[in-house]
Amino acid sequence: MEQAELRRQMIEKRKTVTSGENELAGERVAQQVFTLSEVLQAKTVMVYLPVRGELNTYPLIRALRQVGKTVVYPVTVGESMVAALPENERFITGNFGVPVPEKYVVCEKPDVVIVPLTVADSRRFRVGYGKGYYDKFLAQTGAFSVGVCHHFQIVEKVKENPWEKPLNVLVSECAILR
Repeated sequence: MEQAELRRQMIEKRKTVTSGENELAGERVAQQVFTLSEVLQAKTVMVYLPVRGELNTYPLIRALRQVGKTVVYPVTVGESMVAALPENERFITGNFGVPVPEKYVVCEKPDVVIVPLTVADSRRFRVGYGKGYYDKFLAQTGAFSVGVCHHFQIVEKVKENPWEKPLNVLVSECAILR
């Protein structure tokens, strides 16, 4: 199946997840993420804010803050992405309808990046939204990448492109794949 069709199908399937199911899945994924030594040792973690049925990352953000981690957020700027450290708690709607800090300072390199996806496979290759922001950011920073998703978003195999690298870890509410 072509990536575009697979992406479309998974986005549609995510729409069937209730907010309660998404909250529970987000809590389970947060627990799984906190078993990763790379996350436990990290000082700065970049986490996306969920839109369009993406896995709920708010439980993870709360847990990271509770243990003193610095949480930064992805912001697209032109054709690239930066890790934004908020100057306050105000967020506005940014590109693609994604919440972003109203005012921020750029963090040069987070230790860990929590990566959204539409679909991934057991080899940890992912399909995002097709713009390559995360691929470029991860290649530039070399940050440890953790893809998070609902378990139904993991399929047997996705077609990878030559410029893509697998995630370091893929986490669902049911599994951790390294």
